[in-house]
Amino acid sequence: LAFGTALSLGTIFGELLGSLILWIDPLFFIGDFGFFFEILFGATLFGSVIIYYWHTREKIIETKTMAQDERIKRLTSEKERIETNLKLLQAQIEPHFLFNTLSNILSLIDRDPEKGKSMLADLTRYLRTSLSKTRKDVSTIGQEMALIEGYLRIFKVRMGDRLRYRIMVPNDLNDAPLPPMLIQPLVENAIKHGL
Repeated sequence: LAFGTALSLGTIFGELLGSLILWIDPLFFIGDFGFFFEILFGATLFGSVIIYYWHTREKIIETKTMAQDERIKRLTSEKERIETNLKLLQAQIEPHFLFNTLSNILSLIDRDPEKGKSMLADLTRYLRTSLSKTRKDVSTIGQEMALIEGYLRIFKVRMGDRLRYRIMVPNDLNDAPLPPMLIQPLVENAIKHGL
């Protein structure tokens, strides 16, 4: 109803304005009702098409915006889930490693005090390095390699000549960002299956 009223009033005022601009008698359009209704019908049809076009365009833009917002929410949720899983993995790996290492140090104190001291020093370095970073969301390859080196030195004391390793990282990659705890599980598996 509001649309019809607005369109009718717009047509009447448009005809009056057009007649004033063209210097035509304003009653010329209104006087002939057949001609008036033809113009009103044409204006209604043309106005409806224009309004439909803009309404549809607005709905498409709104739908695209909603889809993009939903995609951003989904990606944010996925990122948070991955970060949570990474932290859970980290929490599982570190206590296991820590308790095994302390148990080995305890057994080495009586059998081989020098190896026990060496392993304790390596564990201290490892913990200092990992705690100094406080396990941020992003690490660097160099920081992760420092952790891996401490980790491998501890295993070297435990495994002796059975464990040989070499860390080769080009210097220009040391500052490259890397999510934490991606390399250590690979090294753990390599030690487990390699030995």
